[in-house]
Amino acid sequence: MSDAFLSFISEIVPLTNEVKETIARKITVVSYPRKTILLREGEFHQHLYFVKKGILRTYVIRDTEEMTSLFFMENDFLVSSYRFVNEPSREYIEVVEDAELVEIKYDDLLESYESCPQMNYVARVILERHFFRVYNRLISLLQLQAAERYAMLLKEQPDLFQRVPLSHIASYIGIRKESLSRIRRLLK
Repeated sequence: MSDAFLSFISEIVPLTNEVKETIARKITVVSYPRKTILLREGEFHQHLYFVKKGILRTYVIRDTEEMTSLFFMENDFLVSSYRFVNEPSREYIEVVEDAELVEIKYDDLLESYESCPQMNYVARVILERHFFRVYNRLISLLQLQAAERYAMLLKEQPDLFQRVPLSHIASYIGIRKESLSRIRRLLK
């Protein structure tokens, strides 16, 4: 059982002990070493993950280059958006830093919506947060210059720079690693 996972959900909506026990039977705590690929383009994602420890990223490949779309850290939920429309993934999910994840099968998650109505609300809150995060990222890519995106990331997630290779950060910002080095020198 994962107390961190159940505590996180309980902050969204109070759960009865019965509901906690039902959820606990459906989850598994798994550890993955860095560089593990949890999902490849073309595969169907079968799980939802809650990050207890570590960092993961989603990325796509464009002309042999990996382009990071999002990072997921402690207390983040991660599921491929393509799972919701039952389509094969167009992205990869990679463990960037050794990770401990709470894993629930997507089918078990759907079943929990029926057996535990509170889980519908939990899912809605998680999806709203994820939507806001993705939309905010899209707006920053459209409105901000690379140096501004770098400064925003540094302000919002400063420890990311100690835990993730700069090549991943550069691709997340939408620039090459060399350009990131120039921006970092200019902003020091």
